[in-house]
Amino acid sequence: MARTRRAPKGDGSVYPRKDGRWVGSFHDDKGKRRNFYAKTEREARALLRKMQHESQAGTLVDPSRVKTGDYFTYWFGIHGPTIRGTSACTYAGYINNRIIPALGHIPLQKLTVDHLQSFYSSLINEEVKPKSVKDIHMIVNAALGQAVEWGKLGRNPASKAKLPRESKKEMQVFNKVQIQALLTFVEGHKLECIVTLALATGMRQGELLALRWSDIDLERKMVQVQRTLTYIPGQGLKESETKTDSGRRAIVLADHAIAVLKKHRTAQLEQRLMAGNKWREHGLVFCSIYGTHTWSANVRHAFVRLLHDAELPIIRFHDLRHSCATALLCMGVHPKVVQEILGHSSVAITMNIYSHVLPSIQQEAMASMNAFMTGKQGVI
Repeated sequence: MARTRRAPKGDGSVYPRKDGRWVGSFHDDKGKRRNFYAKTEREARALLRKMQHESQAGTLVDPSRVKTGDYFTYWFGIHGPTIRGTSACTYAGYINNRIIPALGHIPLQKLTVDHLQSFYSSLINEEVKPKSVKDIHMIVNAALGQAVEWGKLGRNPASKAKLPRESKKEMQVFNKVQIQALLTFVEGHKLECIVTLALATGMRQGELLALRWSDIDLERKMVQVQRTLTYIPGQGLKESETKTDSGRRAIVLADHAIAVLKKHRTAQLEQRLMAGNKWREHGLVFCSIYGTHTWSANVRHAFVRLLHDAELPIIRFHDLRHSCATALLCMGVHPKVVQEILGHSSVAITMNIYSHVLPSIQQEAMASMNAFMTGKQGVI
């Protein structure tokens, strides 16, 4: 039988591994064998051609000489523009202030699980929040996973690292009596509309501060959540799209919220006349005295003063969102509806966050079941 002719030395080869990945191999311009890995045969062949071209052009970098810090800078340069909203700024901060200072000097191919475990432990010792450590690990895992796909690493050491358990904080919410007391006290206050809308819709503070009158249909009693306002260091206040597709949502407004919005609109038109030439029209529902964006810190500080004056427990402005969700669930609103109102990507996320509501819901359900079984439905 005729023997299969081997490819000439230097042409390179591509073959499958037992773990499902594909290996590419070739000799560079210095005669050194280079191996890399890819998910599919097509990716492996494309990467082979690219690396061979770089080798011939003299621009191929020896993976053994690539430092972890240089790689993360390179990785973020490619992926940074694809990251939505302020997450890109958060990623850059973690990479430049945490990951590179701790791991940047280590050759990428010599980075081990022990390096990462020591890094995460040092973050805990510095009292970095477990949630932040988890986010840092997510970035490290994504970047090193990409390094494997690009053939710069044989395996991803982050996949074996263990993270500290994130402690779950007890949520602070207002009950029915406290919500009604707040709505009564805030009537006529400059925060009346934003507090009312936060309780009625569960919108985040950034979503409220980016809300425009064009997003609200007072006749149909609907509000469209499409963007959020955040502070980006070096750039100031910036509007951006919601982080997820589920975050862009339509919410039906209660009649009370509609009435408060109409009153707020009238007050804003009067403020516009007072501002005169200083007014800058942006169509914002919640704006400064000159029509520009409002700083979230100003709202938070004013909210704390409001609670103090009302003699109510001090909670975060964001806890109005939690109070809204808790109240809806306690009123028997279906979790799927609550999920859509809040803009969560799944019901599971909603129920995980608000699991503290489940016992009271179950108690009411069992009371109803008991009344049904004993024929005393009228008691409920």
